[in-house]
Amino acid sequence: MLKTIVATLHTVMGSSLSQQSAVDTITQWRSRPPHVLIFDSSRREISQYMEAVDKLTQSPPNSKETNNKDLIAIAMARLKREFIAVLSRQADYQAGGPISTITTTAEFSSVADSTAYAFRYEDYVISDLPSTDVITYLKNIAQRMNSGGKLADCIRAYKSVRRTFLQAQLSRLRFEELSVNLNAKRYLWDELKIKMEFWVQLSKICVKKLFDREKKLCDQIFQGIVGINGPAKDECFVGTVQDFAAGLFSFAESMSLSNQPYERMETVFTVYDSFLSILPNVKALFDSVPGREIVIRCEETLSNVEIEVTRMLHDFEDAVLHEKPVSNSSDENG
Repeated sequence: MLKTIVATLHTVMGSSLSQQSAVDTITQWRSRPPHVLIFDSSRREISQYMEAVDKLTQSPPNSKETNNKDLIAIAMARLKREFIAVLSRQADYQAGGPISTITTTAEFSSVADSTAYAFRYEDYVISDLPSTDVITYLKNIAQRMNSGGKLADCIRAYKSVRRTFLQAQLSRLRFEELSVNLNAKRYLWDELKIKMEFWVQLSKICVKKLFDREKKLCDQIFQGIVGINGPAKDECFVGTVQDFAAGLFSFAESMSLSNQPYERMETVFTVYDSFLSILPNVKALFDSVPGREIVIRCEETLSNVEIEVTRMLHDFEDAVLHEKPVSNSSDENG
């Protein structure tokens, strides 16, 4: 049925539905239960509702038709519920079940446990984007909410659903453990080393796979739609992932300030090398006005890590020149 939905929506804008028919259609759907979706209805009903919304939003401001403004508000509320329901359904499908039932971090072993370091970027597989039919349907709703002056509501709804979905995905990866006690100096080195190795894998999974998928989804649904804050696709994407991106960079920055001895340079350099790997992706993903702050944060954090690597190299060179013994400090505090 989805293919017929798409075909229908492509013909809606040129329709000639009468004003009274538009009023009747919106009124009839108002009486239906919220859980009954237009998305799941017949081709005729989908076409008729979308035509009705177009007719009302395109009516002249001085139209003599009564209750036009109220009917548009009713239609926008219905479309918002529709948008949330369809987007949430797709999120549940991608997650392999309702997001609210996904296992939390507490049910996994700690990252500090050597058995927990099990996620590798190369082996991590993400779910596919929703089908083209579903994306087209969501895009049509977003366009009509924009025409009805409710784009901000649509954007807020989108960010809420996708943030919840992304949070669930990252909980499975124990992302929260990177933000627990960011003072890296308090960790024993063995524990900090495991977290750093974990960060190397997680940073690439987030930036190159999870964030990239979110960017593509935003682009496909909101392409060409502009709100008061600029392109809606940029506002939605940055608003969805910015807190998680900040968490990644916060851990790396904390690590760079831990003043590790040069004997631990290899692990720190691995973090630096991973940072260099994701930087081009970060710049490409956040190449927008709302994303600029994240790019700056990433570059500043990378600079701090680079300074730490340089210091450790100098300490190592100094030790070699003065023939200082290289100590084994793996059991010392960081």
